[in-house]
Amino acid sequence: MYPINLSSLVRTVFMLILLPSMALAKDQSPTSVSPLGYTLGSANRADVEKSLRNKTDVKQNGTNRYSGGPMLLADGAGLGVEGLQSALFIFDSKETLVAVQLTLNKGALGEAFDRTYERLVAKYKLARKAVPFVGDKYARFEKGDAVIELSAPHLSFGMTVTYMTRGFEQAFKALSTKDAQDKEKREGGQF
Repeated sequence: MYPINLSSLVRTVFMLILLPSMALAKDQSPTSVSPLGYTLGSANRADVEKSLRNKTDVKQNGTNRYSGGPMLLADGAGLGVEGLQSALFIFDSKETLVAVQLTLNKGALGEAFDRTYERLVAKYKLARKAVPFVGDKYARFEKGDAVIELSAPHLSFGMTVTYMTRGFEQAFKALSTKDAQDKEKREGGQF
């Protein structure tokens, strides 16, 4: 029988407890969101673009006015989601992924909305929903520093699922508010 070295035993137990939690990389943390496998707040443009090019057609799509960073537009074919028409990847000025917008077919009777809603509610915390029998359907989910919005306009054949960091959402809201105020000021000056 071998003598037990208490310091070795403590060190071993400590490593068994601590290492698994340390092994969770930033992009695998329990509070991260990874649409199509690309983690918001940590995936970078070059890696996302390289990965997407192995699956589907991708093109540069200009600079996003809310984040100040580049955008990539990917064809939905080959990305593993039935009915996915396209995926827009939005990066910040440091080329870190801050938003992904998926455009999907809604289905003849809106059944794709229901299926997508069930998938999201099983994975994320529901923050708000408006799902009337007839009319625009909307749901908002949250997880960590991310917001997920599912939107299906009534008279549209498509719907969107938008994943975004809270920072991107705040920038979007601030600039949208400023745009609305500027528009009101311009139009008010016409009278």
